[in-house]
Amino acid sequence: MSAENTPNVADVADSHRRRLMFAVLLMAVISATRAASDVLEAGAMIYLKGIMAVSAIGIVAALATLVYWKLFKLPAGQRELYLSPDGFVTDALERAKNASWLVTFLLVSVAAGLDRMLSRSPWVDLPSVFYFNLISALMLGTLGSVFFFLDRDAGNVEPEWDASA
Repeated sequence: MSAENTPNVADVADSHRRRLMFAVLLMAVISATRAASDVLEAGAMIYLKGIMAVSAIGIVAALATLVYWKLFKLPAGQRELYLSPDGFVTDALERAKNASWLVTFLLVSVAAGLDRMLSRSPWVDLPSVFYFNLISALMLGTLGSVFFFLDRDAGNVEPEWDASA
């Protein structure tokens, strides 16, 4: 592969962060599927198990490529650039983490405030793991979704040229 076709380490790091966020979205799908298994009928379990299996395979594939590249393809002396906190994708990741935490905190706060109303609903009989899976799905889904929303135009950014210069 020629030097002009070789991607630079910063672009590879951004690509890896995107793959990591894709794996996070798949983890949200698994958590949502586990929560759904507590409220859906037994007949839906075959579909839920299939969704979880496909998601797990996607997670392993996304993460395995990251590990392989870091172990065998990361050029010597480029580790600092690879781990650099600067860049559009890293900023989008930080903003997505903040949004995820905020949405999760608000949901838990609202649920705590509605405690009396919720105590009379059929949702009370669900196991505590259901609520853990539900909150995990919300938090991870928000993290991945907000990241991809913020990152959607990263590849289309054109430099602003000063015509007078």
